[in-house]
Amino acid sequence: MKILLSEAKNKLTREIIELSREEVLEGMVKDQGWVEVFEMYYPSSTVRLFFDVDSTATAQENILELSLKAINATFGTTDADWAICCGSREKKVSYHILSKRYKITLESLRKVAAKLKRQHAWFDESLLYISLESNHELGFLRLPNQSKDSINKPAPPMTILQGDLADFLVSDIERLEAFPGLWFK
Repeated sequence: MKILLSEAKNKLTREIIELSREEVLEGMVKDQGWVEVFEMYYPSSTVRLFFDVDSTATAQENILELSLKAINATFGTTDADWAICCGSREKKVSYHILSKRYKITLESLRKVAAKLKRQHAWFDESLLYISLESNHELGFLRLPNQSKDSINKPAPPMTILQGDLADFLVSDIERLEAFPGLWFK
């Protein structure tokens, strides 16, 4: 697995290392500012089904509940099928919601994220695309118990609300089943 250890403020230089699944799980226990790195060049690349939810809206109290309702309606799942961590802070709600069951192609994930974003503005699909300014073809998702120190941003560590550490690894997909539907438009 690839882990981002640090990033220059201009985002042009990064220190990324390769670790085993076991080393990542062991290292995630304490805050090291780790961010998982995943390949995004090929739309057919497969990742764990996941969503990033972010909002600065004033009415924030039900965003997690509404997000899970929309996701469950889309995938025919229940709340228990998802691992959830929270990085919310004053004036910002932030959740990572990852499937305990499914993997999906990046192309299909982009389609379903766009569909959910059209329904609810707080679904953040930007991390599923490579920005024009980027000098890489990589995706990044902060891991549980990790702050944003490595990417030079203030934010508390992500707190696990539901699930085990292993449920939050985007590229750890061997034990997951492929989501059977590719019908997202």
